[in-house]
Amino acid sequence: MSLSDNIIPAVESEQVEFKTSFNDEVIVSLVAFSNAKGGVVYVGVQDSGEVKGVQLGKETIQGWVNEVKNKTEPTVIPDVEVMGIDFSIPVDYLEILRRWI
Repeated sequence: MSLSDNIIPAVESEQVEFKTSFNDEVIVSLVAFSNAKGGVVYVGVQDSGEVKGVQLGKETIQGWVNEVKNKTEPTVIPDVEVMGIDFSIPVDYLEILRRWI
């Protein structure tokens, strides 16, 4: 899956996690993905796959990226994209590509 894909998977998998909001669980999932084959965390989606969306402010995304960077060692820096479902419900996703050490 790449950042250019604009479709949310129907279910979670080894490389897809759904989170209703940004919190430490998102960071734990990103770290796990960075230590495996990579993956995507969709923020604003329930475990059932139902899209709820998230409230995004002017600095929300940068704040999330900074929090991930500050709470991980070695530093994890996710790629982030905001998606709109029917252009009305924003869903954010953070992607980690496999790091080769």
